Amino acid sequence: PVSSLFPNTSLSSAWMVVESSQSEVNGFFLQYDRQLTMMDGANVSGNLLPEFLLPFADGETVSILNPGEALVNLRVDSFKEDGTSSNATQIVLPQRSKVDMAVSSLQPEGQQGGYLRGSGEGGLVVVGLCQGNGRLSAVSGLNPAKGAIKQYAPQYAVGGGFSTVLEVINLETLATTLTIRLLGEDGQPVAQARSLTISIPGQGSARITPNQLNLKVESPLVQGYA
Repeated sequence: PVSSLFPNTSLSSAWMVVESSQSEVNGFFLQYDRQLTMMDGANVSGNLLPEFLLPFADGETVSILNPGEALVNLRVDSFKEDGTSSNATQIVLPQRSKVDMAVSSLQPEGQQGGYLRGSGEGGLVVVGLCQGNGRLSAVSGLNPAKGAIKQYAPQYAVGGGFSTVLEVINLETLATTLTIRLLGEDGQPVAQARSLTISIPGQGSARITPNQLNLKVESPLVQGYA
């Protein structure tokens, strides 16, 4: 645990830097409850983002870090699922500083779904954290330049009390058609699940729930990848 590395530190919010004489160092962090009944994590990386994407989640806190030696002027835009911009926030991040913000402060009241897109002139590290109400999750900010025609969700589980929600963002200015298929661990289509084809507006997003794939949380566990 972090507390064992810094036993005399009582900070509730901070950041760490890991430096090594070797170039092939990588890692990840985990957050979990005391009973270890919930756990999630995200990667630790030296790849800084000049821009980032982050899907909205209820109760989410967004942490944005500027590890550099120069001040960063950051603009964070909130987009609705239909692709329209609903809010813009200007943030000034001094050198080697971090800010934590509730998602609710970055989007209009009552907005459901959508995503954040941030841009600045410096490299950033971004992560979204959800804690409480029986949920615990961590999502790293995405690089808008890394979009692709085909994407994979390597872990998908629904049933037995588990649920998986997919968030998809269309970065193009024109609408696109998206097809989602669920494959089992053997690489074959999951018989209980149906393929889903939807249209996503330009710069819009979509949230794919188990019900849309004909899967139920209260049913026996189904797992694989999408």
